[in-house]
Amino acid sequence: MSVTGLPAADALTLLAGLSDDRKTAALLVSNFRWNQSRHSLVLKNLPWTGKSHMESLLIDATHELQPTDKVEFDPEAATIKLNLPESTVLFIRLTQS
Repeated sequence: MSVTGLPAADALTLLAGLSDDRKTAALLVSNFRWNQSRHSLVLKNLPWTGKSHMESLLIDATHELQPTDKVEFDPEAATIKLNLPESTVLFIRLTQS
């Protein structure tokens, strides 16, 4: 995983992981204090091909790990658009459809 285009090292925090069976990937994204809320994540090199499923869970002032999105996408050309205001944490689970 690489992060580019941020003004400071702590502007946005990302953590990524892959399950032992390589069938599920997960991202944890947090924005604790950066006033920029619109972000794009480009997915590359997922260990599977074909359609994929994305589920998002949000934590902020009004959500406590509540589902926000469930979508299918093509990982070959996948860019995830995020609206992540300050004091927000987003968990994203990716699986092969």
